[in-house]
Amino acid sequence: MSVRRALRGLGLWVALWLLVLSMPGGALAQQFEVSASTFASGLMIVNLSSNAANVLIEFNRPDGTTVFSKTFQIGPNGVRTIYLPTDPEFAGLPSGFVGAAVISADQPIAASVNTERLTSSPSEPERRDSSPALDDSSIGVTLWMPQVMNNAFEDGWSSTCYVQNTSTAPVQVRVIIKSRFGGAEAYNQVVTIPANGVLTVDHTQLGLPMGFAGGMKVQALDGTTKLAGTCNFFANGADGERSQFNTYRAFNAGATVLHAPLVYRTFYDVTSGLAIQNIGTQPTSIAIDFNFPARGGRPEFRTTLEPPQCQNLQPDQSCTLYLKPNPDFPGWPDFLIGSAVIRSSGQPIIAIVNYRKDFRGDGKSESATYSAFLDNAKTPRAILPQITSVFYGFSSGYSVVNAGATPGTFTITYRWDERYRSAFYPGEPSSYTRTVTLNPGQAWARFVPDELAELAGKTITDFNGSLTIEGTQPLFAVSNRDYRLDRVISRTNTNRDVVERLGDLFSQAHGLNY
Repeated sequence: MSVRRALRGLGLWVALWLLVLSMPGGALAQQFEVSASTFASGLMIVNLSSNAANVLIEFNRPDGTTVFSKTFQIGPNGVRTIYLPTDPEFAGLPSGFVGAAVISADQPIAASVNTERLTSSPSEPERRDSSPALDDSSIGVTLWMPQVMNNAFEDGWSSTCYVQNTSTAPVQVRVIIKSRFGGAEAYNQVVTIPANGVLTVDHTQLGLPMGFAGGMKVQALDGTTKLAGTCNFFANGADGERSQFNTYRAFNAGATVLHAPLVYRTFYDVTSGLAIQNIGTQPTSIAIDFNFPARGGRPEFRTTLEPPQCQNLQPDQSCTLYLKPNPDFPGWPDFLIGSAVIRSSGQPIIAIVNYRKDFRGDGKSESATYSAFLDNAKTPRAILPQITSVFYGFSSGYSVVNAGATPGTFTITYRWDERYRSAFYPGEPSSYTRTVTLNPGQAWARFVPDELAELAGKTITDFNGSLTIEGTQPLFAVSNRDYRLDRVISRTNTNRDVVERLGDLFSQAHGLNY
């Protein structure tokens, strides 16, 4: 019996894109040639069980060939950080590898994937983002991606999506792309994905018109093979202020009500956008309820918006909405941070929530994405696989929202990756816990270095671990992580951590409900 078959726990299907690809020919390239770029990936794996977890990671090329595998153990409720370029246990992974990974375990696990460019210069500014791994509940015969682009909007945004065949046999899939303006399909093609292989869909190579923005659907034609998918979208990279890099995972289902627990409008120059897709079989229209609580002497602001571009959405059609001041938002105040509930008129929908900092002039660009939560997926437990406090200069924030109908009590627990605790704080406990009470729709949002200082009674740097939330009511959670020049003095600092860095250093991910 193979090691993988012996591990009958939860399998995570993870798209890991370690280096930029050069795709010589073919709109849907099946052959890959690695370019001389400097992108790399890291993993954060969390054992959700009180028993030790035996874990297997298999790395597959896009043609489905397994090139490296590794087994290891994670202790009860433990956390394991893997940075592929430097982790000695993964030195056997071929240099220049690009492909996908499958993580299997004999206990329930969760994971997140970080992708980053390692350079920081005017000609090659940094780019990074994070996304949760895909578990068995997140893969499907049909996948939808609500935002795909070809040199669209300001700064020339484009996208590339990756679709993994999770089976041991080849499968034909149909790729359909529709414009956000509706009309006929902009793209429709059938292609074969090898067993355990990966299909790359580069939206700059499909003949889509310049400025195109819309949604995509990928469907296995045999009606049974499960697919996993992830998408990257990014600005044109002309300089550090146009180096935004965002990642989100494809959806296998939708709901008539979605939750966006963290939304900004001109809040410290940060503004959110939404991309919403109708994945039903009939037209549908969209209404969005915004809730911005009172803050800093500013009154509460609540409103419902029915965006004209999101009315009568056809099946598989997307619409986009950017909350920056324009005629669509008359009477809206500035400096808003809150949440939103997205409702359809009857068909299932999906959405991603984008974050962007609009300030120009400092050589930096902040942008990130998380997936809106399906109302029918809320649970009283969630995990944020990676949370940091002054770890190589990066610190996290998070937000937890009571998604229930009555007040609830929520227990928040930080857990170290034990390797860093034993190296830097051997006298500290393995975890820190607090309890908060939240009313329906109320959020608890904290900056991790500040909260850890409160819980530990002293400043905690070099923290790298996970955050779990358990409540008496259902909840949703999101986290973000940014390089903070004002908080880089730590044991893990390096020369590049104490200087200004150019590009997009911000990442954001939604919590995993379980």
